[in-house]
Amino acid sequence: MGRWWRSLSRGDRIAIIGVLVAVMGVLLPTWLALRPSGPDEPPDATVGSAPTSLATSTTASDTASGTSEASAAAAATVTKYLSRESNPSDSQQIPFFAGFVYDQGPQDINGTPYPQNLTFAWECSSPHEKYADYNLGRHYERFQAVIGPGDTSTQSYHFEIWRDGERAYSATLRHGQSRKINLPVQDVLTLRVGACGIEPEQMANRGGVYGDPRVIGKADEVPPPTTG
Repeated sequence: MGRWWRSLSRGDRIAIIGVLVAVMGVLLPTWLALRPSGPDEPPDATVGSAPTSLATSTTASDTASGTSEASAAAAATVTKYLSRESNPSDSQQIPFFAGFVYDQGPQDINGTPYPQNLTFAWECSSPHEKYADYNLGRHYERFQAVIGPGDTSTQSYHFEIWRDGERAYSATLRHGQSRKINLPVQDVLTLRVGACGIEPEQMANRGGVYGDPRVIGKADEVPPPTTG
């Protein structure tokens, strides 16, 4: 090997050295990338980075899709008001089938007007019916309203709410007081709401009022309005 090398001219030696340098420049990086890591050397951080990024992207997409579906499901609800009439013409109202509601038109409770309302005008000692029953048909999830004496009243009123014969709420409120009601009514067939005056009062001023009384259910569980 030494004799052969010495027999080459200087130009041939330089040419051979150049070829060897070029070959090593290609082979050395390839060998370093493929060799296994030693016990004290961390693995190449770039290995597997693409699949990790792809998985993260997929998860984010799935999460966004799930959130959109959940939001759409939450928005698909139906609201119906409890009517002052036993046979309302509005399909968005549920008629009462027993009891009595005193229709005084729009009412104010603690300074807030409620065009949609139920008013119970009799005093508690009266033999008259002081409630109204509504058939929910087990189709709804929540009952909501604002209760209180009407602002034209001068005394306190007692309020009660019953679900299928069991009392679910009871409160006595004086003039100028109000309460927000938000009761679950899942699987409830009959909802009874009522109020009565603690003391006798002039008929024109009477009123234990349920403002915006409504039930809310899922759209796919509430039957569509009947026609005809």
